[in-house]
Amino acid sequence: MKKYNFHSILKLSLERANAALFLIIKCHEIIMRAQKEEDIYERICQVLIDQKQYKLAWIGVAKHDKNKTVIPVAQAGFKKGYLETIHWKNDKFGHGLTGQAFRTKRTHVNKNALENPDYKIWRKRAIKYGYYSSIALPCKINDHVLFVLNIYSDEPHAFDKNELEILETLAKDMAYGVHNIRIMEERNTDKLTGIPNRRYFDEIFIKELKRSIRDKTPLTLLMLDIDYFKLYNDSYGHIDRKSTRLNSSHIPLS
Repeated sequence: MKKYNFHSILKLSLERANAALFLIIKCHEIIMRAQKEEDIYERICQVLIDQKQYKLAWIGVAKHDKNKTVIPVAQAGFKKGYLETIHWKNDKFGHGLTGQAFRTKRTHVNKNALENPDYKIWRKRAIKYGYYSSIALPCKINDHVLFVLNIYSDEPHAFDKNELEILETLAKDMAYGVHNIRIMEERNTDKLTGIPNRRYFDEIFIKELKRSIRDKTPLTLLMLDIDYFKLYNDSYGHIDRKSTRLNSSHIPLS
């Protein structure tokens, strides 16, 4: 384990802040081009690790089951056995960074696993995997946490003020990226069946028709009919649009 004085910590801080700025540009490109929210989760976790600046990156979604489980939906740099039995209950094991981020809706940082008294029950395990500092960033819309981005470093004091601000900006951008994708899916998906609706069909059809004209290739349209679908629709359809409309002021954790 290296020893750090003030000047070495300052130098490390500047290097990491510059690297984080470069990193956020790459992440913005991912968010802008993503078609599915899973693309944002997986690709950003991988980019965070590929830059060699961080040792582990994972994204957790909170469940509202009895144990208030946190489910990892994406990870990179993951070592088997570390992301197990994570929850956000208000008990001593739910007071890790991730659990606190879900409950308080604020960023939580562990600057040094060797010195942080609040990190005592996780210290041995963290050091075993080489995680000396970590951060949990709640990604939220209108104060509702969609998921938490967790990042770990093998260096202590990795997340200073400058780097924290950069990563919190990334967390906000990720939240809005996922939120926008969900809005598009809500707009283009039939509420009853969960499949693309007529609006989405019209958009795709026009796009493919233009492609066909441009490339001078045939365009084939297949139509299917379901017998007695009216009976099914009368029983399970006709969902109240007001009740299903996405309300940006109420977005569930999962």
